[in-house]
Amino acid sequence: MITMTSSIKQWLKNFRKYLFYYRNGFFELPYLANSPQTMIESLHSMPFIKSNNEERSIISNTPFLKGDLRYYDVEDGLFVHASVMDFKANVNFKLIYDKDLPVEHYYLTLHINQLSLKSKDPIIGGLPWTDRSWTLFKPDISNAKHDVCHFKGAHGVFITVYFTEKWLLKYLDKVSGPIAKELKSFINSDRKYIMWPEVDDSDFFDYAPLWKAINQGETPSTIKQHTETFISFFADKVLQEKVSENHLELNNNDRIKVMKVSKILADNLLNEFPGIESLAQEVSISETKLKSIFKQLTGQTLYQYHLSKQMQLAKTILENENLPIAEVGTRLYYASPSKFTEAFKKHFGYLPSEVRNKM
Repeated sequence: MITMTSSIKQWLKNFRKYLFYYRNGFFELPYLANSPQTMIESLHSMPFIKSNNEERSIISNTPFLKGDLRYYDVEDGLFVHASVMDFKANVNFKLIYDKDLPVEHYYLTLHINQLSLKSKDPIIGGLPWTDRSWTLFKPDISNAKHDVCHFKGAHGVFITVYFTEKWLLKYLDKVSGPIAKELKSFINSDRKYIMWPEVDDSDFFDYAPLWKAINQGETPSTIKQHTETFISFFADKVLQEKVSENHLELNNNDRIKVMKVSKILADNLLNEFPGIESLAQEVSISETKLKSIFKQLTGQTLYQYHLSKQMQLAKTILENENLPIAEVGTRLYYASPSKFTEAFKKHFGYLPSEVRNKM
């Protein structure tokens, strides 16, 4: 009989030569992904790793990233982990599956990537910039095709909840209603995953209670309560925004191209929209295909995405710096203060002057 321990040893033997392999602009860091337990055990055995079973922690400091991961096996069928990482290079976490071990867990992740704005402007340069998204994957070895990419300079905060279908169905029987219906629809569908960028900053999920519970090792019942809130929030937002209805799955190469374009747009928030032709050339894809796959994955056109991120940046500047509103608009390439005010109000539903009044 093949055990998890023997599988991990064999995995290390087979894949050690591929650790830190460089491909398509990313260093690949593989881990065994059959279950959260195999993931933790495979990370324990990686180079540059310090682990503490008593504290349920894994700490790494490699040439590619510095990270701290805390985990908790809550109950049968439910496992959570929270991590914070600083990326020193472009990194791609490569999911590897052992065909001799079961794959039973769904996994839901909140990704929070924080960057410092690049600008020679002493006021704006270095301001924090945050991009948030969610992913929900079914237990399927085809998930190995879905790379998890991060860019150099990013500071990432990640919370992942793993649950078996048996655990999920028991939970859904308890909550019932539209949320239960939405998740059951996903379980019974042919879709293998859902990806949702969290673009409405007026209703971000407050992850602090769950983060604190995991990191401080609070009671299983407390962590379970926060975990159920985490799942319900995701399902509710997916239902409200009809993410499931509009979601189309992309192959891995197309997903990475969309991620690279998103990064280019994030780096150009203090500039005018780069243009679709330029963006398509940057990632070696046709303009038509780029427009199509970007809309499929983000739910927005390229220009809408750039505009919404610019508006979020404007709000960040107004909250953190004492610049006149007209000057903020000028720095974001608006022709006049009235044009900037109009765009801001259309996006948020209130005037830029009200941002400071709400603080």
